[in-house]
Amino acid sequence: MSALACLILSAALAYLIAQFRQRRSPREATRAWRDASELVFDRNLRFWVKEEFETGDAPKDFANYVESKNALVSYMASNLLMLADRRLEIDPSTSDAETFVRQHGDLDDDVIESMWITRLSEGRQFMA
Repeated sequence: MSALACLILSAALAYLIAQFRQRRSPREATRAWRDASELVFDRNLRFWVKEEFETGDAPKDFANYVESKNALVSYMASNLLMLADRRLEIDPSTSDAETFVRQHGDLDDDVIESMWITRLSEGRQFMA
């Protein structure tokens, strides 16, 4: 009877641990997405992303620049991809969106979005 109780107890504990890990994972992803969305307002970071794209020189005194840059670029690229899909019903490649963000990262979000839609609309006319 004691072995059966230990087995049931260990199974219950394993189940609780699995549930905890499952619930923690989306929370961490949400937190990372929230942190990336806050980077959008960092004008200095956006300036350096564009500067690095144009010159190839990354800032030397910018703490966590690479991680911040990657989070910002992927966040903004995801938004541009959703915008293109919603407005034009096309699905451009992620690399196109990331390159576009790096080229125009120092502009306001509304300007970036309108330029992105204009660019894709023109490209779509040539395809038709």
